[in-house]
Amino acid sequence: MENTRFEFIDRMKGIAIILVIVGHIIQFNNIDGGTNNKIFNIIYSFHMPLFFILSGYVASRGVNRIINLGTLKNFLWKKIYTLIVPLLTWTLFVEKFFFAEQFEYISTDDVVNALLHPGLWFLQTIFEIQILFGIFSLCCHFLNKNGSLYMSIVIAGSVFIFPLLGFLLIDKPHFLTLILFTGFFFIGSFISKYSHIEKFIMNQSVFTMALILFLVLVGHWSIQGNTIDVILKVFISIIAFITLLHLTKGVDSINSFVDSQIQLFGKESLAIYVMQFFLTSRILFLSELKGTNLFVQFLLIFMIAIPIAYFCVFTHQIFKKSNVLDFLLYGKK
Repeated sequence: MENTRFEFIDRMKGIAIILVIVGHIIQFNNIDGGTNNKIFNIIYSFHMPLFFILSGYVASRGVNRIINLGTLKNFLWKKIYTLIVPLLTWTLFVEKFFFAEQFEYISTDDVVNALLHPGLWFLQTIFEIQILFGIFSLCCHFLNKNGSLYMSIVIAGSVFIFPLLGFLLIDKPHFLTLILFTGFFFIGSFISKYSHIEKFIMNQSVFTMALILFLVLVGHWSIQGNTIDVILKVFISIIAFITLLHLTKGVDSINSFVDSQIQLFGKESLAIYVMQFFLTSRILFLSELKGTNLFVQFLLIFMIAIPIAYFCVFTHQIFKKSNVLDFLLYGKK
């Protein structure tokens, strides 16, 4: 079960990672105000929560393998080499040596900062969530053997105590982000684990309502917003997931080549994520897009994002020829 790939998951991840590139191109090149750009705000209203929902969806399929402290340790060790090793490699070595004009000494402070305040924040956050999920899974094994949804919610709520204490006592911004994305992760986990939830959201009427609400609300979220925008982000992200779930599950009308390429980007989303930061800035001619029609603007940026994604995939194909580099750069073992 653990090794099963879901094509619709790869499709959604493929769509999401292209949106990551589009968003970063807009942000790093300050197109029409950068983070104030309308396209940027639409993308950022749901694209990262989508990754966490999908991660939770996949994670729940292997929940039964965590049955004692030994299996929990093995689970967390795998997450260290698939997430933390690439985080440290790209932050400490690639940034300082591969793309730097001069070599820099790696200090203890660099290592600490790479772990606590990494540029690749997604890898850090998903690792922390996987720790919480591992604890949740172990508790469920002992306290919820019959798989009750209500008991799972209670146990998940108890796990939230850890990031909540961090929010109150240590670092409010970081742990607020962790609480928010942990919520998305568990939403995906419960949808996957409890088939009646997925059956409900796959109802045609639910899809229709989700799509309408998404189109109405998505333009109203702002990255510079307040508490209302946080609530709106949660709602938009959930209805975006429902909409994409309908559009990507059981696809039979999309061109087979296009479908295979979207799935390719999904399967290679980690490789694309870690490298695209180096490729999405200093695209000088994009400054000419200021004031351009939003659809035309998105289309042009999308046409740049696709070659960037392919280049990231191509680079991974080169590095994976070396088991050592594939492990260090992409966490593959």
